Amino acid sequence: MFCFTIYQKSILFLFILHLNCFSLEGSNSLKLVTGNDYSPYSDEKLKDGGIFSSIVKKILIKLNISYTLDFLPWARGYDMVKNSKYDATFPYVLTKERSLEVNFSKVSLVEIKSYIFTNNKNKINIEDFKGSIYCHSLGYFIEKPIQKILEYNETKKIQKFDQLSCINSIINFESDFTVLNDDQYNQYKKMKIKNFNVINKVDILININNLYIAFRKDINGDIIKKFDEEAKNYIKTDEYNKIRYQN
Repeated sequence: MFCFTIYQKSILFLFILHLNCFSLEGSNSLKLVTGNDYSPYSDEKLKDGGIFSSIVKKILIKLNISYTLDFLPWARGYDMVKNSKYDATFPYVLTKERSLEVNFSKVSLVEIKSYIFTNNKNKINIEDFKGSIYCHSLGYFIEKPIQKILEYNETKKIQKFDQLSCINSIINFESDFTVLNDDQYNQYKKMKIKNFNVINKVDILININNLYIAFRKDINGDIIKKFDEEAKNYIKTDEYNKIRYQN
């Protein structure tokens, strides 16, 4: 039987702790979380979990990093990354507030252009929507031009659980307009929603946003650096374009 002094036991404990920490950082495995109802970028009902999910998976495979991917309610998943229960979440637009809570990749994997979509063919610019009803999907960022017209008391806002509910709200004339990008519009169009032809695009660009993967604050910085380096190369490939523009 081996007998250890208190000093030897302390050294042994630190050695075991070091091995565990090394195993965690060197395991080449990430716990990822995203959400549903952000078609075509993220939804477990879509092929490979959506466009953005598929791109992230391809990059991690090229880096020989294994992963698990869970689909949870958006706010819950994001909070679990903030609290280091998951390693990363996506896709998110970079904001000042979020940058204080998580570490964003420096490489955007998807660029999106947002427009107003409405059930009124006669409205052709933003000012025309004063006094209308805007449908806002829970968790979505409200673009500055929309915020501006919402400052007018006569412009109202209703909130729905997801963007598809806003689409149906506009079709049923419960609301007048919402903000989508072309990827989303094309995805809903493929769903053959009844009376979808009621919806018209106002051909004025509201904003251009970039979507990123966001990592927990205390993750090894080398992981983000390696991800960014591979992402820079991957977004230039034909494989990326095939996934990104599969619409």
